Amino acid sequence: MTEAWEWTTAIIGWTIMFVTLSITKYKIIKVGGGLKSIQTEEMRKESMIANIIIILYFITAGVITHLYRFPDFIQYEFLAHYFHYFLGVFVFAAAIWLYMASRIALGSNWSWKGQLLRDKTKLITCGPYCKIRHPTYTAFVLAGFASGITIAVTNVLFFMLLVLPMIYWRAKVDEKHLKAIFPEYKEYMKKTRMFF
Repeated sequence: MTEAWEWTTAIIGWTIMFVTLSITKYKIIKVGGGLKSIQTEEMRKESMIANIIIILYFITAGVITHLYRFPDFIQYEFLAHYFHYFLGVFVFAAAIWLYMASRIALGSNWSWKGQLLRDKTKLITCGPYCKIRHPTYTAFVLAGFASGITIAVTNVLFFMLLVLPMIYWRAKVDEKHLKAIFPEYKEYMKKTRMFF
């Protein structure tokens, strides 16, 4: 497999995920006629701080990953002969399916930066949410690792390892907000796994 084809596959996968994000964001605004926040002022500030920390963390992880040059793992014999490419495509397909299924299950209940539709909000426990609490985060993690596997670049995998603690922390912040909004969320947590 040529390097151009591997990169094209990764770009197509991420494009599908971001198009799905854009379509669902547009539909929520259209259905809801505007977002109404039911957050407290403290939740708003915490979300804003969390978003700033995430951006700084991602930049730092990117710089660290760029500074250390690892050998690309395609040179290793056990990953030769296109195995890495097809494994990456399989994991990417699973990530895209999980992401789309979770977006469909959320419908108009998806929150953007913690904002929720006051009259339409309910706790979603169907689709991927019946098994895991954060399928969209899980899908992004899978897509990140799939990118590294598909293009056989060790630095991408290292970047994803650095990003994992931040995704976990962000999920914990979301759970704190969800517990405050939905009293039944604590019981839901007992029946589901966080990511996988």
